[in-house]
Amino acid sequence: MNSRVADVKKWLLDTSYPLWIQKGIDHTGGGFFEALNHDTTPAQLAQRTMVQARQIYSFRLAEKIGALSQADADRILRSTTDYLIAHVGREDGSFAHAIGIDRKISNESTELYTQAFVLFALAQTYSLTRDEKYKTRAKKLMNYLNRERRAPGGGYTEIKEGKTLYQSNPHMHLFEASIAWMATDTDPEWQMTADQIVELLLHKFIDEKTGALCEHFSENWIPERPDGQFIFEPGHHFEWCWLLGNYQALTGEKRLESVRHTLYNLGEKHGIHPERGVAMDEIWSNFTVKKYSSRFWPQTERIKAAVQLATEAPAAHAPHFAKLADDAVSGLFQYFNHAHPGLWWDTWMEDGSFTGDPVKASSLYHIAGAMAEYLRLREKSGGV
Repeated sequence: MNSRVADVKKWLLDTSYPLWIQKGIDHTGGGFFEALNHDTTPAQLAQRTMVQARQIYSFRLAEKIGALSQADADRILRSTTDYLIAHVGREDGSFAHAIGIDRKISNESTELYTQAFVLFALAQTYSLTRDEKYKTRAKKLMNYLNRERRAPGGGYTEIKEGKTLYQSNPHMHLFEASIAWMATDTDPEWQMTADQIVELLLHKFIDEKTGALCEHFSENWIPERPDGQFIFEPGHHFEWCWLLGNYQALTGEKRLESVRHTLYNLGEKHGIHPERGVAMDEIWSNFTVKKYSSRFWPQTERIKAAVQLATEAPAAHAPHFAKLADDAVSGLFQYFNHAHPGLWWDTWMEDGSFTGDPVKASSLYHIAGAMAEYLRLREKSGGV
């Protein structure tokens, strides 16, 4: 067994999941804790809906890889999903942003980003329980999005602090949710939604000149260009690459091969810190660095994209991608140098320090997802 595979398996199954299964669930108030302090005690914070949704995925994944029994996963997913629907579900089909410590809604905003993750979570619970009420609630949410949030140039609007915004990132997660539903349900709406987002990606989100993925737009999906350049994030290039690969596997769509490789190669060529070997946070579209800091999550998306490409590549090229996946794993493990095994640091700052307080539960979605994908695919990809 590849030594990195063994390290990943040990950290995920023997160290991190046992900690979060024991400490991450609020058995008294309901739902999941927003974060853990660095001594592993729960942080007393409002519960963001997005975090609850991501943890539902993380605990569904725990069952898939054997860290949690099916019976326990069924019980946890039902109770936390029902909790989410009861506390932040709105009559119009949307979900509010957060619940306060008093278990009342503390933030009424309905970001597209939040809606996408709730849709994703509902797919996880439905895939395990096959309870139709979760699909019914997901359809109600989609009805809301199609009724209230359609953008004039295609796709959906983001709403933050009362402002209407146009962003690619929430669409990526809506795409992720649609793929999750496609994998577990035959309703054609899921693929229709995914198909529409692919078209938006190809014709609006990706810059024709550079091939890079823009983050922020004006109303008609024209990239915002402060100082003449737009911003792109290497982590999102890797994430889109991996998601498009999953979409291809479900649909048989072949025209995305070059797009996936372009996105991945731009992230690798321009987004990796020259000394540290980890993905950086933000790059300008002229390929100069905007932020030398590196959050942990781009490393996880680099792992998923590289190991997926390694399994698809011709035999002569597979070791190249396999090594990049191994390098990304090594980079991620640098964030795990923590006094309490199973926790991590959020950001490797430009000055060399690691920061992050408290440890966000939402991060487990990235880390466990990447590690599970690495364990699933790495041995198939060959190489050292």
